[in-house]
Amino acid sequence: MAVWQYLFLFSIISVLSISKGEEHVEEEVVEEAIKVDNVHPYGAPIQADPSSPEIQRVANAAVAEYNKINKRPNFFKLVNVKTAETQVINAIKYILNVEIRRTKCKKPNAVDLESCVLGKKTLNCYFEVHFHPSDNSYKMMYTDCKK
Repeated sequence: MAVWQYLFLFSIISVLSISKGEEHVEEEVVEEAIKVDNVHPYGAPIQADPSSPEIQRVANAAVAEYNKINKRPNFFKLVNVKTAETQVINAIKYILNVEIRRTKCKKPNAVDLESCVLGKKTLNCYFEVHFHPSDNSYKMMYTDCKK
């Protein structure tokens, strides 16, 4: 036999003995869920700080609009913003849960709500307000007030 035949035979025997001696070990892949905090879908509502000046300004504008559209004889005044969310759509949408209280001030009179004495009747309101930056205007889109 020629030398190259011995080398070929030797290499085949070596490969067979190595592959027979090795155990095939399958690695188990453990998938872990990736957890990311503070991620929200694009365009979804975002929690906002109810005490922020921006939210307070929008809530007061919503109450002023509510005073215009409701048929009650007295003005209502903002007492507390419970929760607030913002959402960017074709405007900035504010979703507010607020507490308002009836005042002793009657509607036909032009008054400063800050000086109005609060009455006993309290309403919990859900307001959706759109702010349009192009003309700096607020528009009440939805109101729902309950005792």
